[in-house]
Amino acid sequence: MFRKITSLTIMIAVCLTMASCTYKTSGKPYIEKSDRAMADGMAYAVERRHTDNFICYKADDGKVMLYPVNEKKYFSYDPDNLCDITPGEIYRITYDAQIVTGGIAGHNDRTFLTVYSCKKGSYDNLFENGIAKRAYKWRMGSTIVSPVLKGTTEFIAFRNTESGYDMYTKERGKTHYDKAKEVRYTVNVNDPKEKTIELQFNVFCQSNITDEYIIDHLTKNKPYDETEFFLIDCEHPDQDWGSKNDYDSIEKFAASKHFHHHSVYYDSKDNMKGGPRRLITYEEMETKSHEELGLDYPLYQHIYFTWAQMKDGDYYANGSDNPYDRERAMACDVLIFKGDFGGQASVMYDKNMKLYINDEWFDYTNHPTRRYSYLIVFIRCEFNDMFPQD
Repeated sequence: MFRKITSLTIMIAVCLTMASCTYKTSGKPYIEKSDRAMADGMAYAVERRHTDNFICYKADDGKVMLYPVNEKKYFSYDPDNLCDITPGEIYRITYDAQIVTGGIAGHNDRTFLTVYSCKKGSYDNLFENGIAKRAYKWRMGSTIVSPVLKGTTEFIAFRNTESGYDMYTKERGKTHYDKAKEVRYTVNVNDPKEKTIELQFNVFCQSNITDEYIIDHLTKNKPYDETEFFLIDCEHPDQDWGSKNDYDSIEKFAASKHFHHHSVYYDSKDNMKGGPRRLITYEEMETKSHEELGLDYPLYQHIYFTWAQMKDGDYYANGSDNPYDRERAMACDVLIFKGDFGGQASVMYDKNMKLYINDEWFDYTNHPTRRYSYLIVFIRCEFNDMFPQD
């Protein structure tokens, strides 16, 4: 009897230590090694006793998968039949997982090895660990979509198993959209070779929302109900990646090709009146002196030189002398950002098409670069007319 009681005590202690006696394991080995020293080598790692909130969804290939709602995680997990889960539901799971990366096919796979606990979750704590700013791109037609534009509601969206898309947000819970749509709108530009540019607004929307309604609200910056339609991004992908129709339409509208072609760094103590952001129009550059513009002369001279080159078609992107890098003559307004910018700072835009500088994406701690006090962006006058940048 004493032995039976002792055995029972030990079993209870083990169960308490493991948190549950009903955990499930795949029986597969836990592998931790790396062959990355070899070309196209593989790396194996194990996550042990992690706890995350997941959204269950059905992938394009029909497989039921789990997406972690965690700012540091943006790859889906294969539950490997260790959880009783349903697409569209939220779960809180404690697990061990095998991670496999590398190889010729570019693996980045995560598969459950053991599940200690799998419980239904709720919106109360779904976003407690933040949300990854990366996910699968619209261009790939993938199931998972996450925030791209600054200023939008933070969300994760998945293709619904029946139809449309389901979006999960902290603010309004789960919203269903009937469809994903590419709304196209042609704008005129003053360009000798390219008279028009086709903007593309990629949105989730309800069936009763027309293209005209979406265009009217986005191009005129009118407030709208995001449950009616939601702007994802402005990518304009052609069927063949890298083709002439594969571009970010807002970037092309603003800068002909890419923002970095029209961006100039300037490191100086020269002063600029006004705040850290100034717009100077083409007409102001053409008619006003540096005093009238509130610019120290060296800064004005630096800006005017590039502006005049662009106007006359003498500008070469990124300081190149390659004839193919020469920009076509273009009337530009000048957007000046003053601050402390690293050499990898990039121009981006928010949901209202307002340009801003993103200097947080690059790891300057481990890869320091030269710093600059000004980042000057030359943008088409037509772009500023439609999406005012002042």
